[in-house]
Amino acid sequence: MTGRAGAKFWVSHADHLRLKPIYDELNRREIEINQRIAAHHRGGEEVEAARLALDRTSESRIDSFNAKVDRLNSQNDILQAALEDLNRDIRAYNEDLERVGRLIR
Repeated sequence: MTGRAGAKFWVSHADHLRLKPIYDELNRREIEINQRIAAHHRGGEEVEAARLALDRTSESRIDSFNAKVDRLNSQNDILQAALEDLNRDIRAYNEDLERVGRLIR
């Protein structure tokens, strides 16, 4: 079985059956978060372009721009929390794998 950092471990069949779905779920979540991060970066680029083109004499346009920034910041907070949750779960998986497995050198 492979640890999240790439180390290989030998585990019993029973532990493999228990750990493999966790490993697969961690991979799925990592892919999803990476996709969300890429979309968030694109959103940041759009906000930067809007900032450069912003008509600073229009209060309604400034309010609209500020709302976009607020949404982007909120999305950033959500992504940060998702990453922290994923990293916590990866650490728990690695600890479990190291506890039940034998490192293959």
